[in-house]
Amino acid sequence: WYITRFEKGKSYPIYTRKKDSLSANEELLIDVNKEASGYEFFSLVGINISPDNTKMSYAIDIESRRKYTLYVKDLNTSKILNTKIKNTTGRTVWANDNKHFFYTKKDPNTLRANEVYRHNIDDHNNIDQLIYVETDNTFNVGIGKSKSNEYIFISSYSTLTSEYQYLNANNPKEKFKKIQERIRGLEYSVSHFNDYF
Repeated sequence: WYITRFEKGKSYPIYTRKKDSLSANEELLIDVNKEASGYEFFSLVGINISPDNTKMSYAIDIESRRKYTLYVKDLNTSKILNTKIKNTTGRTVWANDNKHFFYTKKDPNTLRANEVYRHNIDDHNNIDQLIYVETDNTFNVGIGKSKSNEYIFISSYSTLTSEYQYLNANNPKEKFKKIQERIRGLEYSVSHFNDYF
């Protein structure tokens, strides 16, 4: 059970979890009130738990420009891993191997989300793989996961047009494949069920 709660007199949420039942002992994931101490502005977003419930990715903005730095916490040891990825949208999507995740980066000048990267938490050099670049400056990119947890999606979208690519979440090093090439004026979304999109 993953829980977000607020305490009286405090400005930020406290994220916790309980195993098996709501009557179990509470495990603290992160107290944003403590993290925000000393900052004039503080925003923590994008909390995302790995499929095996042992890692937590999250992102912090202290500039008020929605330029988030990504971090990863090992929930077994409560230690922050050697992961500090700057200038992101704050969102991550975990692959099913529990060590790779995908994230989107922003153009440093326009702040448009235009790049998708793959990160390996076991790579201590933090050399991330660039997966996709959106070259059309009228489009942004996003990432998501199917409700079935079997597929990871890259979405490219503008005001009236969308395009999706997919990848089997069990094989994060494979190439993404397009579902429907973009056609100006065509918007669509994708869901997965059994053997079909």
